Amino acid sequence: MTITGQAQKYAVAWEVGLYNGFSEGTSAKHSTPLLEGLVTNLQGLSKEGAPARVLEAGAGLGSHALRLVEEGFLVIANEYCETATREILRKRNQLPQYYQTRLQVFQGDILDCLRTQDKESVTGFYAHSVFHTFS
Repeated sequence: MTITGQAQKYAVAWEVGLYNGFSEGTSAKHSTPLLEGLVTNLQGLSKEGAPARVLEAGAGLGSHALRLVEEGFLVIANEYCETATREILRKRNQLPQYYQTRLQVFQGDILDCLRTQDKESVTGFYAHSVFHTFS
């Protein structure tokens, strides 16, 4: 995959450690008002008894994706940067097996990630800080 433009600057920032801890302390619950609103709106939504499925674009270090998993959702954490994706996978591997199976990690472009999803399979879309990567 060729990285260009703002995405290239973003990838370099990850590689040199500029994002280390940047979103880790958002709150004690690793949350924001946007995330809390999503959780509230998705609670109780399911398809034939299955938990709601959420796609997070620009998952960064995965704190919000992990929070969504703990809330009972199936989560696809999409992250363009390989360094950040490795960190999400490391964190996922530290979870109990039950939670590990609820978190899918997709490294790459958000449009490629969206194309791989079955029609109407995603109940919620969450993008806290992904738009700064677009040129």
